[in-house]
Amino acid sequence: MKYDVKRVIKKAFLIYSLVNLFAYAFAHIAYLFANEIIGITLEYVNYYLSKSVEFIAPPLITAIAFLIYRSSGRRFAIIFTLTVSSARVFYSLPYYYIIFIYNYGYDSIEAVLFSLLATLLIILATSLGSLVSVTVYYLVARLISRHSGEDTKEVFRYVGRAPLTDFLSRANLPVLTFALVRFVYSFALELIDAITFFIEYRQDYRPSEIVTILINFTLLFVLLVLSYLLSFFTTAKLVCSESESVENK
Repeated sequence: MKYDVKRVIKKAFLIYSLVNLFAYAFAHIAYLFANEIIGITLEYVNYYLSKSVEFIAPPLITAIAFLIYRSSGRRFAIIFTLTVSSARVFYSLPYYYIIFIYNYGYDSIEAVLFSLLATLLIILATSLGSLVSVTVYYLVARLISRHSGEDTKEVFRYVGRAPLTDFLSRANLPVLTFALVRFVYSFALELIDAITFFIEYRQDYRPSEIVTILINFTLLFVLLVLSYLLSFFTTAKLVCSESESVENK
């Protein structure tokens, strides 16, 4: 089964670009009204919106790249991952430019250079995260295969074809793994931040700060479910549309 890789890349890049532009709009408006109530409100919206995009995007990109790898090979999967990840530039480049200008006092040229560097690191980190996710999946799949006696590659036939609720099936194992890898990474960072906060402030923290920490952890579980759902429906749609195109030939 072959996918129209160029078409998939263009569509995914466009969608992810629009998401990042939309997210940056909140960050920009928040800076314009930094000392007003609306600015503070938008700053919180931007924080959680950016947090959500950063969580959901990697497993979704990885799930699509996995299908492309299955049908067209590693090279096209890497091209897809790098190209789509680069759409983050529409958020990170202007956002970090503002940060380096107003928060750190750099001049325009320095701010642009550091923003480009930060954006490049984000793109590479997303691609590396996809590689790590796929590696973890294969380790899990091989472990399961040893107990079941099935060939690890057999899962390729069923990706995107199992029921939504059957998240432990071999068909949904890649999607679940990619979402869980992102969840474990984000949970570890959140836990480190929480521990650091309690050590630094000890008994000087306020109830509102405790509530914020609890909200952050709760959000991670919500994002885990959302990333799984979005990845499932996206891969299922790709598999379904590709099957229909093959049948119509």
